[in-house]
Amino acid sequence: MTNKKTAFWRRRRYQALGGLVGAMILLGLIANAYLTQATEPASAVSQYLSAIEAGQAAAAWASVQMSAPSSPTSATLVDEAGLQRALGTGAPDIKDFDITATHYLDADNTMAAVDVTYDTGAGSAQTTFQVERSAEKRFGFYPYWRVLVKPTIIDLTLPPASLGVTLDGQQLNLSQPTATIAVWPLHHRITLLATQMLAAQDVAIDAFARNTLSVAAEPKLTAAGQASATSALKAAFARCVAQTSLQPDGCPQSFDDGFATSGTWSLLGDPSQDVVVAFDKQQNLTASGHYQMVLAYQQSNGTMHAAVAGGFAAELALGQSDMTVASLASATDVPSLPRPAAATDDAIKAVVSKAMAACAASRSADPPDCPQQFFFPDATILGWTLSGDPLGAATVSFDPADGVFTVHGRFAMTATYELTSNPETESSSTTSYDAVLLWDGQAIQLITITGGYE
Repeated sequence: MTNKKTAFWRRRRYQALGGLVGAMILLGLIANAYLTQATEPASAVSQYLSAIEAGQAAAAWASVQMSAPSSPTSATLVDEAGLQRALGTGAPDIKDFDITATHYLDADNTMAAVDVTYDTGAGSAQTTFQVERSAEKRFGFYPYWRVLVKPTIIDLTLPPASLGVTLDGQQLNLSQPTATIAVWPLHHRITLLATQMLAAQDVAIDAFARNTLSVAAEPKLTAAGQASATSALKAAFARCVAQTSLQPDGCPQSFDDGFATSGTWSLLGDPSQDVVVAFDKQQNLTASGHYQMVLAYQQSNGTMHAAVAGGFAAELALGQSDMTVASLASATDVPSLPRPAAATDDAIKAVVSKAMAACAASRSADPPDCPQQFFFPDATILGWTLSGDPLGAATVSFDPADGVFTVHGRFAMTATYELTSNPETESSSTTSYDAVLLWDGQAIQLITITGGYE
């Protein structure tokens, strides 16, 4: 019997060794393919987006390179601690993402642009990330790619007399009411600190894929702030009615008369009753509403009255514990006034009817705040006689811009006068009238009745 020597590759131990070597080679190829893919530009972007979706600050920090702001800012919060605080407030509005393309930007393939489509609560959106190949190597061979992140610059506007704000829980030391803040392009929460006049206020912002973002704090007055605004307005109107000029400085009211230069003002109703106090776009505190005043001034026939009413706008100087009125002027861009339900046509006509009867009882040729007139030299008026119903065909109108009621109608009055001891009669030279009335918050008040020559 002849022994044949078995080839070494047929021996089991060599076959097992060969299988192990083959498996190692296969695993090496797989690992190489995985590491190659894991160290491509798109992978760095995917790692960054996955990390911020999951709120993993350490993983997000390891995959990025944050650049400095391109210009000086009031505050810069783009370090790792800023990243942790931002992700602690919540993730950006990213529901899902898909990397759609990678473009190398240089011949050496050290810079690349990665296009991403992502879903938000408002729909699908797109953005592009730039990535840069690092000089570091994984396992001495595979390159690191890092996402180049530019900070979002927030233009922040604060109200006057603010105690400041916190951003993601960190208080900012801002010396001006307007500031620029460099932050991570992520979700943030800005909190306006409370004062005696202002309530604390939170503003949530999503700066993802935003280079700049304008944010105005949304301040609201406390109950003490509202009361202070009302008190400041009442004090300002008290100063206005204390003046005797027909066009007081720094006040909304104005009256023109060729024969009078001064008068006495009185306020009818409460100008703070329908006031709207709000912050404008520049965070200035403003107040707007309506006022009603009565002017008493002297004419040759006695004391006349006029209704002066309309809208007003005030700018309030806000302090941390009080406020004052910085300016007060008339305004036309205020909401219209509703007509009071109790001020019906019948109620208004009843007031005018009573006033017309009082005018007829006058013994003056030209009684103030009455429509009738009679002029004859040296005549002595003995009395007036009112004929018919001056309210029968009268019309009532209401002006929502200033709250003034006007009753227009015709009247017939006859004057009995004495001239050289002989009694005579003569009709009033005026035959129409306009009665002006205001609602004082509780009742209709007649201001004056003027006559016309219709």
